[in-house]
Amino acid sequence: MLRPLNPRAQRIINPNAIIPKTSSSLDDEIWHEAKLDLFRKTCRQVMEEGNRLMVIDEVHQYCTKRTIDKALENVITLGGNRNVGVICTSQSVRQVHNTILGNTTHFFIMKTFLKPDIDWLSAFIPKEVISLSQTLPQYAYIYYRIGEKPLIGSPVKKMELS
Repeated sequence: MLRPLNPRAQRIINPNAIIPKTSSSLDDEIWHEAKLDLFRKTCRQVMEEGNRLMVIDEVHQYCTKRTIDKALENVITLGGNRNVGVICTSQSVRQVHNTILGNTTHFFIMKTFLKPDIDWLSAFIPKEVISLSQTLPQYAYIYYRIGEKPLIGSPVKKMELS
């Protein structure tokens, strides 16, 4: 298991591990609200502390393409003022709110072939850059910094951490 170098300054918060999910549909709604509450508290704490890198896996759990949680929006739009960097992942870019995409300067693009994803992303990245992804080898990616030439990244070997 990877441990933080400085546990007081670095934390990994996994809502799924902190708030175990049960099988009941009523419990599912309660679980989702508890998870969202923990996410909001984490966003507020990151903003309060500053000098952080916040990594949000499956960010579309906290926004849609038309709505965004206020705590997340604050991290995205005001985090730079507090020296807060943000890395977000999502399997489908069209599920991500424009506030996130509009404030992104570095994109890592995996194979993207669905027309709705290409159309949505092309509002932020030139379509010819996105089109390059359709012929990528397995596990390769495109690194694109806004306004610069796209770079093709090759797959890397998996490392075992001790």
